[in-house]
Amino acid sequence: LTLLIESTFVWIVCRASLTKIKSCHQKKNTNQFSIHTLVSHMDVPFYIIGIYSFLRYLSKNPKLIIYDDGTLTKEDCLAILDIPRVSIVRPSQASRRAIKTFGKINDLLRQRESTPYNRKMIDVLLYKENNKKLLLLYSDVVFFRYPDALLKFLADSSKQIDMTYMKDV
Repeated sequence: LTLLIESTFVWIVCRASLTKIKSCHQKKNTNQFSIHTLVSHMDVPFYIIGIYSFLRYLSKNPKLIIYDDGTLTKEDCLAILDIPRVSIVRPSQASRRAIKTFGKINDLLRQRESTPYNRKMIDVLLYKENNKKLLLLYSDVVFFRYPDALLKFLADSSKQIDMTYMKDV
C-alpha cells in the first residue's frame, strides 16, 4: 500500500510538472544525436520528468528510443508516447533484431539475455542511426541546469567517439 501511495504521489507530481517543464525556453538544435534509455514500469514517472528536464534546453526534440525492460504496462506506454519523437522498443522486437543481426553467435545472444545492463549496451547499438551520436541516458537522470558540456560534446562533429553515457561532462 505504501508503494502504491508513493507511486501515485510521484505520478501526480510528474504530471503537474510537465506543463511547466514543457513550456521552458528551448535553445539547442538536435539533428546530430538520438537519446536511448532502458525504462522499467517503476521508472516511468522519473523518466518523464528527467527527459523533459533535458529537452527544455533543445530547439527540436531529438529522436528518443525507449527500451522496455519487459515491465511496461499499456498505461506506461501511453504516458511515454505523449513525448514528441519517442518510440518504444519491446523486448521481443529487440530480440528479433539481435538474432537477425548476430545470427548464430549464441554466446553474444546469451550474454544479451543475461542482464538488463547487457541488453542496454547491446540493444542501443542495434538501433543506433548511422552518422549520429548516441546519448545513453539513465531513466532517473534530471537536469537542474543547462548541460553545456554535454551539448557541446554532442554537437562537436570532430569527436571520434559517437556514444557517451554515465560520464560527467
